[in-house]
Amino acid sequence: MVDTDAFAQSLRKCDDTDNRGARDADDNIIGDGFPDFPSSVVYTISYVVDNGLKLAPGTESERRQLEVTITANHDPVSSVIASAVELPAGGEATVVASAVPAYACNANLNFSVADTDIATVDANGKLTGVGTGTTTVTVTSEDNPDASATADVTVTAAFSLAISNDDKDSLGASTGAKEIPTCVTAGIKVEPSMINAELNGAYTYDWMSSNDSDVTFSQSIASGFGAFGAFKAATTVGATSEISVDVATGDTGATAIADVAGKSVMVTTVKNEMCEPGESLHAAGFNTDFNLDGAGAGYGGGGSATANAESVTGTGSSLQITAGALMSADNEPYTWVAQQVWNKQRNWYSWNYGRGVESIGKTYKYSVWVKLAKVPDSPITVKQVITPWVYEGIPAGAAGFGGRRGGAGVLTATLESSTEWQYVEFVNEATDGFEWEIPATWNVVTDVFTLWEVYGLPQGETLLLDEAGVVQTK
Repeated sequence: MVDTDAFAQSLRKCDDTDNRGARDADDNIIGDGFPDFPSSVVYTISYVVDNGLKLAPGTESERRQLEVTITANHDPVSSVIASAVELPAGGEATVVASAVPAYACNANLNFSVADTDIATVDANGKLTGVGTGTTTVTVTSEDNPDASATADVTVTAAFSLAISNDDKDSLGASTGAKEIPTCVTAGIKVEPSMINAELNGAYTYDWMSSNDSDVTFSQSIASGFGAFGAFKAATTVGATSEISVDVATGDTGATAIADVAGKSVMVTTVKNEMCEPGESLHAAGFNTDFNLDGAGAGYGGGGSATANAESVTGTGSSLQITAGALMSADNEPYTWVAQQVWNKQRNWYSWNYGRGVESIGKTYKYSVWVKLAKVPDSPITVKQVITPWVYEGIPAGAAGFGGRRGGAGVLTATLESSTEWQYVEFVNEATDGFEWEIPATWNVVTDVFTLWEVYGLPQGETLLLDEAGVVQTK
């Protein structure tokens, strides 16, 4: 008996995903050329009919074959998801929506807008702002008309604001919320835009925190035409505050400043491992520069690291990196500094990242404030590289940190061309997401080091690092 129902979760008619199988040198999935969920499977069953006939010695019973083909059913749409959209009058935006599951055979969607005096939508989901106000867009599955979703559409004046670094949902749309690490300053970024006119000159912004005791406004720091609102978070985990921002001054074109809608984001504080690192088994504690003030563990490498009296908050110190004379493989200036503590009980990174199977699977997010001393002639990239000294698959004869780079976690950020402080949230080079997961290859107890790498900074020039955030997410 063949139980075809057992194949319901194994066969898919329209899914060509190929994630199982081989990986490249950077541990990226490249598949094996076979779908993870094939559309059909064929079995050849060989059998003998034994009817009791006695055969002559040396004679074999006749074997028969039955070929069974099991084919997947049509993969239907079960639901639709859609995210809220905001666009200026006269502007365009695409509805962010998707059929569920992603492998449905017919993922086509139909779109309609409730109030066409505010916005219109075409067959491809492209919205056009008509007049200021709020309406809704309904997204319906072509495959399953009973599956639909409705999302808000807000049409603003020609000059509008957006908070660009809030958390995003599964569709990549803004959630209106953001988690920020405790005890350090977080940066909320506002960016202006204008339809049928160019942004011009300088803009200033008014910021407010609804819970100023736990999330305290520090300063507004210019970032191009936009700005970072710097907010110091208390040590309390789970504190919330609504951060709001309005444009205060600047050229808003035909839109009066009073008519420019302000923006807000709800922030929630989460534990910053750099503030509460836990207890070291060493009597002298962890020998690590948690505060990035140049004190603590010794630094070394292609550049130098010292304390600098300038900081984001105006109190304390920051870590100053001065570029050395190294060149990268791409022939650009390259500098690295590292905290090199070989005692596992005194190295926070080893104690948390390097405990073998106990560490595997933990995930983290990273942030820091950066300030360049000079406006760069070409882009500057800062990387935080988390390097294990021993790991599964380490190359034979691996030398130094460079020889262990293949097993490292590489978090990267390209800096803005500015001499103002800028808030950096690192992206995992391997996934393009904000989280980094300790890989399965770190399955032995090992020393672990965090390197700060700087690409493109000419020899002798400096940058500052301050107020680091390390948040464990899993």
